[in-house]
This record gives sequence, C-alpha cells and structure tokens, in this order.
Amino acid sequence: MKSAILDTSAILAIINNEPGSDVIRPLLSNSIVSSVNIAETSAILVSRYKIPLSDVKTLVNQLIGTVINFTEEQAYIVAELEAVNRENGYGLSLGDKACISLGISLNTPIYTADKIWEGLNFKNANIELIR
Repeated sequence: MKSAILDTSAILAIINNEPGSDVIRPLLSNSIVSSVNIAETSAILVSRYKIPLSDVKTLVNQLIGTVINFTEEQAYIVAELEAVNRENGYGLSLGDKACISLGISLNTPIYTADKIWEGLNFKNANIELIR
C-alpha cells in the first residue's frame, strides 16, 4: 500500500470518527505526519479536549505510522507556499503548510478534511480531500 501524508484535520477526523475517517482508516499503517502536525494535533487534544499529554502521546503513537521531523528543505517550501497563500487568500496555517511541504518533498499524496485546500494549486502537491 502507498504511503499517505496526513494533516491535522485528517488525524482529528479519525480520533472523532468524523465523516471522511473511513477514507483515512485504511491508510493509517502507512501514514506519514510532519512533527509540526503532531504538535498541532497534540495541542488541540490537550487544550480543547482536555486529554492528558501522556494519553495524547499514546494515542498518536498508536495511530500514526511515521513522524518526520520538519526539515530545512520543507521550510523553504513553506516560504513558497506562503506567497501563494497570501496572493490567493487561502488562510493556510503553519501546520497546513508544513504538511503540504512534507507531501511535496516526499512526492506523496496529502490527505485533509480542510475545505480551504480545495482550490489550492501548488506545484507537485497531490492533495486529496476526504469529505
């Protein structure tokens, strides 16, 4: 099975059993997530859902196949994405851009539940909306 990059919204869709989680579930064993998205997901689970950090770590480790540390190459892709983001008013967060940069650098499909990505057309970004 091919690898899949997951953004924070895709991870939360699985955790909350939201629409689109059926698309993500079969991809989990081969999933790849940026360390930036792990930070974003963990912060949401701790602050919004009041889940203790130790439980968040366990949950994330059970769900995610591989975590990739944010690299210098990805940082420069984020800079390029920011120009497109501002020019077109997409409203992408740093986590969004980190996820997209990981997908571009690994040439791997990126899965998201975030509708604002729908119109994003960035070179070498293979974005799949899950709902």
